[in-house]
Amino acid sequence: MNTAITHLNKSKKKPLLVSLDHSFMNYSESVDSEKEEKIKWLYAQIRNLNLLDRGIMFLFLEGKSYEEIGQITGISTSNVGTRMSRIKQKLKSEATPKPTKLWN
Repeated sequence: MNTAITHLNKSKKKPLLVSLDHSFMNYSESVDSEKEEKIKWLYAQIRNLNLLDRGIMFLFLEGKSYEEIGQITGISTSNVGTRMSRIKQKLKSEATPKPTKLWN
């Protein structure tokens, strides 16, 4: 019993080594390209926003708080929150496919 417990304790301390095969590395590349496409789409949608909303979104993406964004842009913190909510809603609506009409 003690031998089994000692073996378990020793095996917990050793790092688990896993070999990486080429299929895993190819999967990682496809995920990265998928992520890049999403980022390109996001920036394209941000470019379509008006100047103030675009600035707010870029500041948000830089990690600025609503208070900091308000100080930089000269608008109130609550207005920043309202604008961010509207921007996010607009981006979500652009991301979802539009329903097609079945009848004329």
